[in-house]
Amino acid sequence: MKTRRHSLPSCRNLHSREQGLTLVVVLVFLVMLTLIGATSMQAAGVEERMASNGRDKSIAFEAAETALRIGEEAAKTANTATDFKSTCENGLCTTGNAPDPNTYAKWANSRLDATNLHFGIDRTDLTKRLPSNLAYDPGYFAEYLGTMDVGSGLTGKKVIRVTAHAPGRDPNTQVTLQSVIYQ
Repeated sequence: MKTRRHSLPSCRNLHSREQGLTLVVVLVFLVMLTLIGATSMQAAGVEERMASNGRDKSIAFEAAETALRIGEEAAKTANTATDFKSTCENGLCTTGNAPDPNTYAKWANSRLDATNLHFGIDRTDLTKRLPSNLAYDPGYFAEYLGTMDVGSGLTGKKVIRVTAHAPGRDPNTQVTLQSVIYQ
C-alpha cells in the first residue's frame, strides 16, 4: 500500500498569506475610522447650526420683549380718547383697526419713516436697548379694546392689547409677543 505524504506549507507561503490578511484587516479598519470621523464631523456641523439658530431665536425674543416693553410704556401714557387712531399712527390703534400680526407685511418691509418712528418706537430709544445687527427694525402696535366690566377689581378698566414683533440676525427668525394692559 502506498502512503501519501502530506507536506506542510512552507513558512514562506504562510508568512505571505498572513501579510495579505493583515493588509485587508488594516484597510477595513481605516475605512471604518474614516466613516466614523466623517459622521462625527457631520454631527458637529448640525450641532453648531442648532446652537446658532437657538442663539438667534434668543436675540429675536429679547428684541421683541424690548419692543413690547416700549409699546406698553407708550400705551400706558397715551390718552385713549385722542392718541389711539384708526390709522394706527405712532403704533396706537383704535378698536378693530390693528393689523393682523401674523400677516402684517410692514414688519419686514419697512424701515424707519421720516419722523424717525417705526411702529411707535423712536429709533434713538431702540439703539440704546437692542443689538444693532438685527435683520430689520422691531416694532409694536397697541390696540385700545375699550373698557372691561368683569368684576374682580377690573370694573371700568381700560383694556389695551400690545403686540410686538422682532427678527433675529436672520430675517427668517421672528418672534411676536402680546400683552394686555388693564388701566
